[in-house]
Amino acid sequence: TASSKVLGSVVERFCTSGPVFGSGSGELRDGSNRNYGFLLRNQFGVAMLLDYIKLSFSDTNASNGTALLSTADALSAILKTMLHHSLSSHRTISRGEHDVSACIASLSDS
Repeated sequence: TASSKVLGSVVERFCTSGPVFGSGSGELRDGSNRNYGFLLRNQFGVAMLLDYIKLSFSDTNASNGTALLSTADALSAILKTMLHHSLSSHRTISRGEHDVSACIASLSDS
């Protein structure tokens, strides 16, 4: 579907994974040593993304499982990139705590 293609493009551009040249750390960065988690995190919050995920998957029909899986993979990569940014810097630790709380609240919502 269109949303899986758009989200796939966002992931391809901003959530590239792989080691930074010479580090071997496997951090979410591209080859030019730029971390885009800050860009994603500053555009929208983790709670907003989680709400979007809940709404997107609340009434899905499994007719197009491949697109659904592609969308889920893209959203999880975006979430992982955003959390990695907010939890990896001492300057954003309070934001990271807020993001983790949002994830826990979303998981415990029934």
